Amino acid sequence: MALIFFIFGITLETSELKQALKGYKTLLLAIVTILFITGLTGFIFINMDFQPMEFGYGLAIFACVPTSLSSGVSLVIQGYGNAALALMMTVATNIIGIFISPLVVTMILASAIKNIQVDAADLVIKLGVSIIIPLVAGKAVREFFKPALQFATTYKVPLYLLNQFQIIMIVWQTLSHSRHELLKQKFYDVVFAIMGAIGQHFFFLLMAMVIAWLAPLFRLRMPESERKAFIIMCAQKSLPTAAAEVATGSQGLGDLGLVAIPCIVFYVMQVFIDAFLANGWASK
Repeated sequence: MALIFFIFGITLETSELKQALKGYKTLLLAIVTILFITGLTGFIFINMDFQPMEFGYGLAIFACVPTSLSSGVSLVIQGYGNAALALMMTVATNIIGIFISPLVVTMILASAIKNIQVDAADLVIKLGVSIIIPLVAGKAVREFFKPALQFATTYKVPLYLLNQFQIIMIVWQTLSHSRHELLKQKFYDVVFAIMGAIGQHFFFLLMAMVIAWLAPLFRLRMPESERKAFIIMCAQKSLPTAAAEVATGSQGLGDLGLVAIPCIVFYVMQVFIDAFLANGWASK
């Protein structure tokens, strides 16, 4: 997973981040929405009647992770939203989320699972090693090594595709690990989990739209391009971070592959659902 964030760092343009600071109020609201408001909905999903319970654990953990690394920004561009602001939301929530997400995950899991052992500090350290160090290293290489800057600029699209390939490999490894356990589950239980993941994304979209609609009441008027970025980025979640939290977060979750399956469904469906939304915006 470290390579994913290294590539993200090496393709990260500072000029885009500086431009995004003009919408700092929307950025701050997005950070709160992504890391706290949607995160706390994990209490809802972990208490739903999923069978096996691992499906509910997966949706609860996925609610707590930061926004997606690349698909969200691409969809904001597709919908003529503020891409620089979307990128800043990605960077900010994935860095701050290293410290916030494990705490929220620990609180939610402990509320529903007796005697679960969650070492939040250890999870913070592991996420930091997997995310911050590769991201900073990639950014440093870009800034201080000219050939790397030229390479990242020339091959930005292939590097993006390489990151997507790595995420696909995470999906493949997870499904391969849990194939036998998944086949043991009743068909309608699996369908219920899939519908739960899809419903979770629609729920996040609705929440983001309502918050954006209510924002002017608190003297925060979002230009249309910022509103588009806010809605999409607040509804998206990061699969690599979720996979890291599932893999290293705790004992007592049961089959970790089953826990990850709703996360995978959410991640795949968010691309299709939000692409439809972005196309609708672009056609206007």
